[in-house]
Amino acid sequence: LAIHAALTGHLVLSTLHTNNAVGAIPRLMDMGIDQYLIAPTLVAVIAQRLVQTLCPESRRPLKITDELKTRIDGELTKMPASEKSKVKWPKEIFEALPSAACPKGTRGRIGVFEVLIATKELEKVILSSPSPEALDQEARRQGMITMREDGVLKVLDGRVGLEQMAQI
Repeated sequence: LAIHAALTGHLVLSTLHTNNAVGAIPRLMDMGIDQYLIAPTLVAVIAQRLVQTLCPESRRPLKITDELKTRIDGELTKMPASEKSKVKWPKEIFEALPSAACPKGTRGRIGVFEVLIATKELEKVILSSPSPEALDQEARRQGMITMREDGVLKVLDGRVGLEQMAQI
């Protein structure tokens, strides 16, 4: 029903349970929707996870050692060059520090996101009965940042502790 509404020009917002944005396309196919219907109706797919944010009053600084920089940089190796060039490396990142104000060292949550924009190139890939790897390759070619990479950027920004990346 949603696909047919989208074919008639209506903007349809829906939810699916997948591990990432690219996974929505095979999921739609698994639900019996033909590629020739998915390709022209898809506008964008947004995947998200919520992670705990650090309590600003009681976070503990961690110096970025060479080992830690190598570990974090390893998470960003496949990030599009245009985005990777914008990464600002701080002298330290932070981890949760329990306190009276924040018993777990965290307060609130923030989303980490992955946004897949449907382009003509992606439409061609969808129409070719793609593997999940082919879809991912096209998304990355277009410059998509993964949820994990978005999470690492939030770690470098001091909003999220590195331990939260285990959830993504």
